Amino acid sequence: MIHSKTILTAVTCMLFGITGFAEENTKKSIQDIFETPDTNQRIEKVLNTFFKTSDTDPIKTLRQLQSINTIAKNKEDKLVEALSTSCLAYGYRGVGQNKKSLETALKGRTLAQESRNDKVLAISCNIVGVCYKDLKDYPRAKKYFNELIALCDADKCQEVKTWGLQNLSDVFLAENKVDSALKCAQKSFELSIYTNKKRMQGYTYISLGDIHGKLNHADLAKGYFNLAIKAGVEEKSPKQINWAYKAQAEYFQKLGAKDSAIYSAKSAIWAVENTSFAVYQREPAKILKDLYQNSNVDSAYKYAEIYHTANEQYFNTQVIQQTQFLTFEEETRAEESRMLELQLAEEQKKTIQYVLISIAIAVIIIVLMLLTKMAYTNPKFIKLFGVGTLLIVFEFFNLLFHSFLGELTHHSPILMLLGLASMAAVLVPMHHKLEKWTITKMATSELA
Repeated sequence: MIHSKTILTAVTCMLFGITGFAEENTKKSIQDIFETPDTNQRIEKVLNTFFKTSDTDPIKTLRQLQSINTIAKNKEDKLVEALSTSCLAYGYRGVGQNKKSLETALKGRTLAQESRNDKVLAISCNIVGVCYKDLKDYPRAKKYFNELIALCDADKCQEVKTWGLQNLSDVFLAENKVDSALKCAQKSFELSIYTNKKRMQGYTYISLGDIHGKLNHADLAKGYFNLAIKAGVEEKSPKQINWAYKAQAEYFQKLGAKDSAIYSAKSAIWAVENTSFAVYQREPAKILKDLYQNSNVDSAYKYAEIYHTANEQYFNTQVIQQTQFLTFEEETRAEESRMLELQLAEEQKKTIQYVLISIAIAVIIIVLMLLTKMAYTNPKFIKLFGVGTLLIVFEFFNLLFHSFLGELTHHSPILMLLGLASMAAVLVPMHHKLEKWTITKMATSELA
């Protein structure tokens, strides 16, 4: 008989092997982002990394995005840095860090403006708008969603436009502007069909169901809730199925269709049972508890227990996520500190090299001065030696002032050219004067 310790060891090794393989795949997929020359493909790969775990493991999502962000900074990839910063903001939102989320979202938007890519800027506007929507600051939220829509006239931004319209619809519905909410939701739905981008389509169906429910369009409301459920099944998303059934249960409850409300609420619970989304049993369990309150004491008690368990789990999950978030923040600070040390070491290395180059130039100039005192030095050699010295000095000043000039001119090619030309305008006449003085000095030495 195989010993239990042997089995345990084998299982442990297998688990570590799977984990190691998964981590290796993650590293490869992150590295692949930066090896992709096409801008749109790089954006899509960052978004795919984000969407893969954003609704299942927000801390893992944050770690992956932070890795992408750090590499982007090192490689000076402004586009990926801007996009990963904005996605980080959405990740902070997922763990309840609303203040940190808004701060990071605004930083992401600034970086997106610097990247000069409309799609990345539109995504950053969407995330800033969502942050303000969470804070119920609807005027600011609408401002950013409208900016997003204005940026997305080009075909490459159409999927992002569906997100902006969807969120704008939610804002209008929260303000009880049902007609405006309906227009935005319909546009979002039509656009998702046109572009065949269905990543968020299920949530649009839920919004349309809520809107038509408020407008007393019973058949349309039921139809959209069913489409949302179907989309959730196709996406294999327990969370999306749960949200769709919960919205449907709330609608039937308001309608007074008790049996239908009970079925939908139970389906919402079953959708996330024994999954990482079990906390989403809370609201449908409360619906069932209320529905059974006066008719079935046993069922009311049963769903009250589920509600309380889910409620406790919800708060426990928040505590765990907060603890994981603090660990992530500490890891991020340690990584930033390490990067700062590497940067300082690199700057120190560059400073030493600049000092050595300065000494070398000084030695060359001294040698040139000594040559002028020698009686039989060839003037042609002096001229050639002088041209070489001029090139070295010019390139040294170019190295010394290039980064400063870049920051001053914001890397504008025209302004950079003017700056370098101005430097040459000073150095070349100085060289000619020095060359003339050297040859005159040599002639004087020969006469003497």
